[in-house]
Amino acid sequence: MQELYFYNPSLEGRMPKAKEPIRVPIPNRAIYRYEDNLNPAFHIPVFFIVGKGQTLYTISNTYFKMSVEQMKRRNHLTTDKIEENQRLFIGWMNIKGIPPGKNDDDPDTKNNPILKEYYDNKNTYSQNCNFKTEWEHKGLAKVTTQSGMKTVSLVALHDYAPINSIILIENPSEKKSIYARVIGRIPPSLKEEDANVILVVSEIASQLLMIIDNRFFAEVRYLK
Repeated sequence: MQELYFYNPSLEGRMPKAKEPIRVPIPNRAIYRYEDNLNPAFHIPVFFIVGKGQTLYTISNTYFKMSVEQMKRRNHLTTDKIEENQRLFIGWMNIKGIPPGKNDDDPDTKNNPILKEYYDNKNTYSQNCNFKTEWEHKGLAKVTTQSGMKTVSLVALHDYAPINSIILIENPSEKKSIYARVIGRIPPSLKEEDANVILVVSEIASQLLMIIDNRFFAEVRYLK
């Protein structure tokens, strides 16, 4: 259930409504790219909805390990141009779910250390809420691998939250949130690039927040 709440935070503490969309991650290995020897009675098509700023190259090569030309042929595209909310046909998935072995070593598995870190941070934040004051900070956030941020961990740089404390970071445009540990202050070099930056996050944190480029509007909550 924790993994379900991780991808659908609005479900915590309540029952889902009838016909309510729920996000369920599908490992790449569970998607069949070709219909050779596939029984249509036991497989359903898998589609991808294009998000804001996403390109055909990124979707094809990075997300699904397919060539752009293959993606274009599959979706009858004559150019590389795609639009937000456009539906792209990717492949097929077994209606019985993910076969054994297809989910091995996938970043969405239950034993994922990032998922564990997320819930450890969340629990710490919730416990500290009982005896500390919650503050809010909104503004420009950036993604970087500088200043010790090149790590596979949920960490951030923030000028007001106590060092080593947990903060809640929200991406309102995607309705995604994470809990990250503050490991330092924003260095002058990053402020020289943009004086309005209030937060810097690691690359893995940006991925969970569904950030497309290296800058986004963030809502931050911290405890003091």
